[in-house]
This record gives sequence, structure tokens and C-alpha cells, in this order.
Amino acid sequence: MRYNPVAKHVPGKAMVIAETLSRSPMSVSESTTNEAVALYVESITTTWPASASNLEQIRRATKHECQTLLKYILDGWPRQVQDISQNLRSLYDLRGHFSADDGLITFDDRIYIPSEPRGEIMQRIHDGHQGVTKCRKRAKESVWWLGISKDISNIVKKCGHCQLYRRTQKKEPLITTPIPERPWQRISMEICDFQNNHYLIVSDYFSRYIEMINLRKDMTSQKVITAVKGIYARWRIPETVVSDNGPQFAFRQFRLFAAEYGFQHVTTSPLYPQGNGEAERAVQTAKTMLRQNNPVLALMIYRSTPIEATGYSPAQMITKNNIADTCKEIATKMAGYA
Repeated sequence: MRYNPVAKHVPGKAMVIAETLSRSPMSVSESTTNEAVALYVESITTTWPASASNLEQIRRATKHECQTLLKYILDGWPRQVQDISQNLRSLYDLRGHFSADDGLITFDDRIYIPSEPRGEIMQRIHDGHQGVTKCRKRAKESVWWLGISKDISNIVKKCGHCQLYRRTQKKEPLITTPIPERPWQRISMEICDFQNNHYLIVSDYFSRYIEMINLRKDMTSQKVITAVKGIYARWRIPETVVSDNGPQFAFRQFRLFAAEYGFQHVTTSPLYPQGNGEAERAVQTAKTMLRQNNPVLALMIYRSTPIEATGYSPAQMITKNNIADTCKEIATKMAGYA
């Protein structure tokens, strides 16, 4: 032998950590294990704001296509990979991630989607034309199948709208700002021009939540103030408002409004718009949404998609709940924030 072990008795009172062999473990019955698995799956499925019809459609597809996979999950996988059905061998190394209950298969905390409904689910993920990264984030919140990341990349590359409006040149990097301590503490305001209409774009620095108000052709201070009052009524009066030096924000009327409502108005350099990175980014996002056939749906999907800077969707960050958009299976995981 390579080692020469020496046995030495140590009394129990000198043991800092209880050693395993001296304990009598409780027996666990198969029914208890099955019950624990069922409770785990139920705890996942109950967090999905999914419609009953969508879940039933996935159940039917699972029953039709996934009988062998269900059998492996419920009865145990073969010990040798060569004993597994040819079409399921690629899942063998991932077998520990699967669970099944009530006709549904889950991969960790996501629904496993059979091949039949994948096309429709993929279209739901791609609603809003948010690009590869954000589409993958939407999928990661709710659904899974082998190769989903590649499928998302392909659908975005083949999308005419995404290719037409994708950025071809990198601009000067925007200067980021620290995330505030709570929602609606610091917000940005910007006027966006699109197809002969003026839009007021308001973005919350904490949650990245965007409000988009159509001012039509009226860009006066009074019109902007009226729109902003409506936003304040929905959420709250912020501590700080950051904007450019546009006439709507520079006139005395807006300064009086800031004094009356008790918020600090900070302006950025007119020659250096990158200094207000949050506002510039919000305008870019707003224009992307306005170019789509259904800008309201695009805005809703943006609000329910996780943001890279925070890891949660704007709706989760500001309300602690996600929006049930067209991709109904998105799960709500947001933990309470201080």
C-alpha cells in the first residue's frame, strides 16, 4: 500500500463534528422520494404565470413525443449510454437536471419543450425583436430544449427587421452611472423624434424601466410637464431628474415645476450627450421599439426581459412582479430588495 494508516481512538466528547458511521440514518421510502420530487416540480410550475391552455398544449406534445424520456426520468436511466434510445443519447450527461410531474418535464426550473410547439415558443421569445442576448435571457427565465441558444441565434439572423435595424457601427461608449438605492430615485428625460412625432422618454436609473409618451407635435414645456405629472402620479416624485438642455427643460416654467414638486433638476452638456448614458440608451431602445409593427407590445416585452446591468427585468425591479407577456412561461424569481 502507498500509505500506512494508524488507527487511533478518539472519544465522542472530543469529536468536534459528528462522524457519519456512528449515526443511524433514517430510512427513506420510495413514496417519500416521489412525494419530494412532486413537491419540487409543483413549486416550480406554480411560479409560472402560464395560461392553462398553453400548459395543456405542452402536456399533449410531451405525451405524444416524450414517452421514452418520461420513462427514463420516472423509472431511472440505463447505466450504459449505448442502452439509451439513439435520439436521447445527447441528453444522457444532463439527466440529473430533469424532473417530471403532472404531464410536464422540467429542466431545472424551466419547462422542457418538445419539438412540436418549439416554433410557436420561439416566435414568442423573439417578440419585440430584442436581439440574441435578450432573447436568450427571456428563454432562460422559462423554457429549455437542447440547442435553444443556437435556434435563437438563427431566428435573429434570419429576421429581416432585426437585420435592417441592427447597428452597423459602434459609437463612442456611453458613460454609465451607479445604480441608485431604490426605484424612481433618479430618472432621466429625453425627447425622441420619430416619424414627425415627438416622444418623451423617461427612464428609471434603478430598474431601467422606460415610460414612453407621445407628445405628437407639441414640445412645449407645458406639454412635457403635463406628461411628467401623469408619470409621477403612477409611480412617485423622484429625487433627481437628469435631462439635456433642450428648451422644454431649460425654460423657467420647468424650473418652477421642479421647485414646486421638490426634485433636483440636473442638465448635461449639450456638446457631450454621452455624459447622460442612461437617457441616450433609453432613446436608442425607444426608437427600436417604435420601428416595430406593435410598439406597445415591444415596450411590454422590454419591461419583462432581464437587463444585463441588474439581472432582473425592469418590471421585477420596480414592482417585484414580472409582466405576463406573450411568452407566458416566464417565471418570476425576483427576491425582495431592501
